[in-house]
Amino acid sequence: MKRILLICWMGVVAGAAEEVNPFVSHRRAEKEPVIEANAPACEFTLEHILVDPEVLREWESQGGGSDDELHAAVEQWVAGGRAVLDHTAWVTGPMGVWLNSEQTLEQIYATEVIPGGKGAWPYPTSFETRNLGYSFISRVTPEGEKRKTEWGIDLCQMVTPGRPYHPLVARTQHPGDLFLPQFRQLRASAGGVPAEDDPFTPQVEEPRHQALVFEEGKRYLWGRFETGEDSARTRLVFARSLMRDAVSGVSDESERPRRISLRVVRVDHGELWSLLKAPGAWIQDSAWSAFANVPQEMVADLMGWLPREDKLGIEAVQECTYPTEWVPGMKWEVTERWEELSKRGGKEGVASRATQRVVEPAVGEMMAATPTSFETRNVGFYLNLEVKGEMYDLEVDRVVKLGDSVHHRVQDGEEWIADVTMPVFGHSRVETLLPAVSCDWKLIGVGGEFLLGGEPDQEHRLLYFLKLE
Repeated sequence: MKRILLICWMGVVAGAAEEVNPFVSHRRAEKEPVIEANAPACEFTLEHILVDPEVLREWESQGGGSDDELHAAVEQWVAGGRAVLDHTAWVTGPMGVWLNSEQTLEQIYATEVIPGGKGAWPYPTSFETRNLGYSFISRVTPEGEKRKTEWGIDLCQMVTPGRPYHPLVARTQHPGDLFLPQFRQLRASAGGVPAEDDPFTPQVEEPRHQALVFEEGKRYLWGRFETGEDSARTRLVFARSLMRDAVSGVSDESERPRRISLRVVRVDHGELWSLLKAPGAWIQDSAWSAFANVPQEMVADLMGWLPREDKLGIEAVQECTYPTEWVPGMKWEVTERWEELSKRGGKEGVASRATQRVVEPAVGEMMAATPTSFETRNVGFYLNLEVKGEMYDLEVDRVVKLGDSVHHRVQDGEEWIADVTMPVFGHSRVETLLPAVSCDWKLIGVGGEFLLGGEPDQEHRLLYFLKLE
């Protein structure tokens, strides 16, 4: 029986270097030059909407329209149940900085198996991990009197848990058991999008297109995906950017805000979408009051003090220990039988025989596997803040355990029970730079999460608020 050890840890680390997490992609690894505090600020909103393709073609056959007009039609389709709001991400930061939002699920699956004997499942001996979910990265930079936008969107889905690799597995598997999964990758980018440093995503050459120039406040269709495979929906990806003059930070070290507070709340997806749909709405400062009377659920409430070393780390995590290697559990049977040892005297010689004791796996008698190696993963919240000139460079990570995937079963009486499982972790990340100046609760990011079992939660969003004092 697998044992999960949970140990709670909450702490504030001042001036400590951030531990590298191999399960988190860092697309801002190529650090930008220090951004001046008076650089204009920008907000990006990204929306994934699933539309009935027949409804979309009907609209196009009637003349269609601009991307803004298509989005207005999509709003009506969502209200009428002919489209589904799948995912919304919102990021903010100064011009010239890569802004990043990620919502991923770490899916482990078997890549090698060995025979399990008659009446037993093949036994998995090697595993790999694939990141599923949504990611979005964008940057606005000045180009003369215009502003160019570089961006990248990425979506990876598991289409099916895969094909059973043995007839016995096909007959005795349970719904959701994981074997040879099939993945679908949807990706689009424009401009010099940095390569993703993700050990669990196949590395491909990033396209290098001419960056696009967008009109502020207008919605643009950044991606349209209709694969015609196992879904009756067309995925439309819309984006909109807003700009405003920046608030100057504080260069005097003695005047910088030192008390850092973070609150993460869960709200209804539709309520957030209504706020984001308002034309020209700069929601970073207004979101806190806008959601004051809206039903919400507190997910995290953290606070720490920024020391003179100008680095702050806050952790609120639990240690989750889980097995990563097993020894197959087999019942052995000992039999005695006559075995020919040797022959003497050539072809006509007399064979020498004796009773030999033979130890063999019992046919169809496999017991539950025994775990022999373990690893530990911290689940919870991480906040890392570093002073850069007159700006605060902020990163917030959240890791949650969503359940376990089953990779092997053994027969126990009339039942086939799971004995080799792997944890499924969900990860979300918000990155931004903001002026080092005191402020009340300010929205710094919007992201999604996964339900227990791994399905994206289309009904709710997570709002990240920061307060500097």
